[in-house]
Amino acid sequence: MQLDVGQYPSATIVTDASPKGMGAILLINNKLVKALAFKVTKVDAEQLNFVDSWQSSASSGIVETLAVLLALKAWTTQLKACQLVLQVQSDSMIALATTQKLSNPSPTLNFIGTEIAIQCEEM
Repeated sequence: MQLDVGQYPSATIVTDASPKGMGAILLINNKLVKALAFKVTKVDAEQLNFVDSWQSSASSGIVETLAVLLALKAWTTQLKACQLVLQVQSDSMIALATTQKLSNPSPTLNFIGTEIAIQCEEM
């Protein structure tokens, strides 16, 4: 028996980030339903241990992955309300790899990957 995923709504989280900020949109069946944006603060960099690369391009993988996590946290209530197919789109290979594997050799990215796994489990 093959699962027919065509019967479930399709949800896509699309993220983008820069060293100073991040954002995400939520598409349900290719319709925009939610959006969010956050600044990347020094407190974020301190708590996630990337102060040395904060506000530089060296932090882009961390910030892009953090955008995925914050989008999941913001929209967990809506996303867990029904069964759906969830996709993540990002222009960061680091964010996509961490999101797929839910781990990373970098301690900061590994922590964010773990948090993403917890959010997915909650959903």
